[in-house]
Amino acid sequence: MLTAMDKINYQYHELCTLMPELLPEDYAKLRADIRRNGLINPIQLYEGKVLDGRHRYRACIELTESGVDPAHINMRFDSTPPAIDPYAFVISQNLHRRHLPKGQLTALFESQVHNLDPDDPEYQRIAEVWGVKVRKWVSAKKPEKDSLADDSVVLLDRHTVSAVRKVNDSDKEELKEAMLTGKITPHDAVKLVNDSLGDAQVESAIKRIRSGVKPAKAIAEVEAELRVAKDAEAVKQLPAYNDRYAVYCADLRNLSEFVDRDSVDLIVTDPPYPAEYLDCFAWVMDAANHALKPGGMLVVMSGQANFPLVMERMQNHKGLLQWYWLATYHHPQRAYSPPPGRNVRSLYKPLLVYYKPNGVLPHLADTGMVASDDTGITKELHKWQQSLAGFRNILRNCGLRPGMTVLDPFCGSGTTLLAAMQETAGNCRVIGMDIDQEAVNTALVQLAEASPFDNNLEV
Repeated sequence: MLTAMDKINYQYHELCTLMPELLPEDYAKLRADIRRNGLINPIQLYEGKVLDGRHRYRACIELTESGVDPAHINMRFDSTPPAIDPYAFVISQNLHRRHLPKGQLTALFESQVHNLDPDDPEYQRIAEVWGVKVRKWVSAKKPEKDSLADDSVVLLDRHTVSAVRKVNDSDKEELKEAMLTGKITPHDAVKLVNDSLGDAQVESAIKRIRSGVKPAKAIAEVEAELRVAKDAEAVKQLPAYNDRYAVYCADLRNLSEFVDRDSVDLIVTDPPYPAEYLDCFAWVMDAANHALKPGGMLVVMSGQANFPLVMERMQNHKGLLQWYWLATYHHPQRAYSPPPGRNVRSLYKPLLVYYKPNGVLPHLADTGMVASDDTGITKELHKWQQSLAGFRNILRNCGLRPGMTVLDPFCGSGTTLLAAMQETAGNCRVIGMDIDQEAVNTALVQLAEASPFDNNLEV
């Protein structure tokens, strides 16, 4: 057994790197243990290189260089007997000692068999060394009984193997490395095999997943960030307004600087519902009083938790608008999550309808239920995004016709604006406003991609 502390320049044998690096937190624990107790298990050498124990070797050197007494560390080496298969030795020493999760173990095993067929002799040789067998299933509910399923054999699930292979077949090198090192499970990793995600986005998603964010949410977040960046670039080539749309990043209270008095036929909007935004409902009334034509209609969606306070803000308005009706916006297949302090399963939201009198009462086609098509609900573009099909129904029931001007002062990602354009085949003018520049960018891109008119025609 070698004990000379001056022999600290050993290289790592290529077989030494079959197993992944320890995670930083695990290496820190190993280093702390060696500092307390010294090296317990000697470092294994083969062909003059470190075959097993590279983390112990690294920790011993770091501790010695930091001033810890070499005699306490007691770094020492053993030479592997020539008769021992070095590959089998590394696997045997590390496979169970490292307590690797089944997903990471599967990824490491697959990195060795390189998509070989299980009937291939080389596959069987490696599987024998690793002591693994891929479990076969007769059905989803009844797994096949396997006579080899004892303590000496690790059964790998074929679904996990399939996930690993899908990741390995991708070009996501960062993702493959994260799977091998145990930073992410194969089943989470395969969800990130997405052509729209680059290495930077994959790395960001991995960090989020490791911090406790659910994979689906992590993917949605990085995809949203990527979309926001793309929209910011795309919007540089688009005008903020033309003869069919205008979208402004501005405060609703300054609406008169952007929208002419008595120029809008219909306002449909969905302000934020939490209590800290209640004043927004009063500001909507001010904006509608300025912008609506005589006979124009205001339709405001609201939550229920603060509904009395919403009504108070809107009814205290001193302008020309008059209360008209309470319509409802239904989600027949989906209940809204109850707010804190409520135990209610709600399938609708109220729509508060006001109008600016001109001697003719506005017409509402259906006030009892403005149905939402749940298949159109998504939050991909904005956290408060509404159903495009549902808002087309609202606009249709509120009498939207070609040639009208529609305003949404809380336009978000542009659902109301796009719904109006679709409902009239582009034969209306839409105006949006939001204080969030990212949302404005998204709305502009949405309109530019969907509008059947020249985007460069400014007014």
